Amino acid sequence: MIIDDLEILHEIIDGIKESSRQGREPAFSYERISDKVQKDGLSLQFQEDGAARYAASKRLNIIKCFSIVESAKSKGRKIFNKMLDLAVEHGIKHIIFKNTDRMSRNYYDLIRIQELIDKHDFNIHFYQAYRVLNKQSTYIDDFILDVEVAAAKQLSKKLSYEVKTHNKYKAGKGIAPCISPYGYKYNKKTKMHEIDKTREKDCRFIFDEFDTHKYSLTEFTVLINKRGIRSKTKKLWKKSQLYFMLTNPFYHGEFIYHGEILPGTHKKYYNKDRYEERCKILSGRFIGTKKWETDYLLAKFIKCASCGKTMTGTLKKEKYIYYKHDCPNAPRQVNIIEDDIFALIDGHMQNFAFSVEFGDYLKQLIRESTDYKKEDARLERVRFNRRISALEAKQEKLLDLYADDKIDRGILNKKIEQYRMEIRLLERQRESLSVDTEKFYIKVVEVIDMFRQLPQIYLEAPREGKVEILRSMATAIKLDGDDLEILWEKPYSFFVEPQVLALQKETSGKVPTRPILLPR
Repeated sequence: MIIDDLEILHEIIDGIKESSRQGREPAFSYERISDKVQKDGLSLQFQEDGAARYAASKRLNIIKCFSIVESAKSKGRKIFNKMLDLAVEHGIKHIIFKNTDRMSRNYYDLIRIQELIDKHDFNIHFYQAYRVLNKQSTYIDDFILDVEVAAAKQLSKKLSYEVKTHNKYKAGKGIAPCISPYGYKYNKKTKMHEIDKTREKDCRFIFDEFDTHKYSLTEFTVLINKRGIRSKTKKLWKKSQLYFMLTNPFYHGEFIYHGEILPGTHKKYYNKDRYEERCKILSGRFIGTKKWETDYLLAKFIKCASCGKTMTGTLKKEKYIYYKHDCPNAPRQVNIIEDDIFALIDGHMQNFAFSVEFGDYLKQLIRESTDYKKEDARLERVRFNRRISALEAKQEKLLDLYADDKIDRGILNKKIEQYRMEIRLLERQRESLSVDTEKFYIKVVEVIDMFRQLPQIYLEAPREGKVEILRSMATAIKLDGDDLEILWEKPYSFFVEPQVLALQKETSGKVPTRPILLPR
């Protein structure tokens, strides 16, 4: 690792010197592919070629290309962050990506990129769209980037949705969509939870011995550990782990899914009567449809504005849901009833004023931007066509050489296959250019219309629907007494920027006469 770092350091230093000699500014490029299948192909090579052509047109010199196989949907990418750290350390002000999807599909990386723009005068280039983001970028430029990241993010959300749909289907069939608990294992062939024969004896001992009523839970935990029985992770048992196991309905043939107890199809260790009797011994907790903290509508969504910590949901008098919090900045525990929180949110949502005219104006600005992108895409398609034609000409030349007995069949087949692979990849990239701009514009229109109609859609929805809307568009809600702040996700946060809100009020009921060209 140290040797690799030294090689990169020398490469960067030599590259900076060469850039100075050429009279060009040094740049990094980042080429990402998402899996090994792409790595075996020519995707990285094409990305590098595209970045190099773009850099030449902008009089930039790529001194280091960071190529990696990794996903952009999660934060904490090592190579990506290492590149940014090195750029700051060595004063590299230009980073080149193919597009926003190659840069990121999550907002954590996007936030860091924008911090680098603001604090270190970075220039972020997207060579497919021939676009640059820097301190001179407008709010509209930022909004376009946010929508592009949101569109890419849908790929990750789609996978998550499919997983949830699959889990719901499994639950409906009586198969618990969870990791098998202690004493069970999941059979991938039958797709069923089965009793684990290697742990069955210890598992039955735990239930049988506790049900003799001779031990408190603390005494029983000591007994199990002294006996040498280990948990699923091969560690000593904790009292909380045994408590959860003894009160888990899974062992009598049921399972919990989204707060409901459903019948399972797996084999059970004992009958339900025995489970309910044991729960009575343990103060009746975990019986029936107990409300878990995560089952409350606003669970893990309400934060204290003063200290930033999450407020915890709790049920009082089997009727009222409260969110409580021991704030270090408050003299006593903060408690607020769920009904009051919804009343505050409802009032807040009614204050949004987003006219049809302003929405149309935003669409017009985006349309102009996508027209530029469309022209860039047209020029890129011309370049792809030229490269495809050149490869096809090489194929014809090879066939002529073979016909004249100047090359053997083995060389011919190898070269022809290589050219065909390159042509297929070029054709796929050319095809993607023809649909991206229109799909993007449709996505932007959806975002604008969604936010414009948000107050009406939200206020007409049932409470569960309101929460679903909020969670899909915001990361959290901060509460400060009778005041609240909704932390909107991008790109929706664009609409509540002070400059954008001011322009909305200024142009209420009429088409704006000036564009949003204020710096960020």
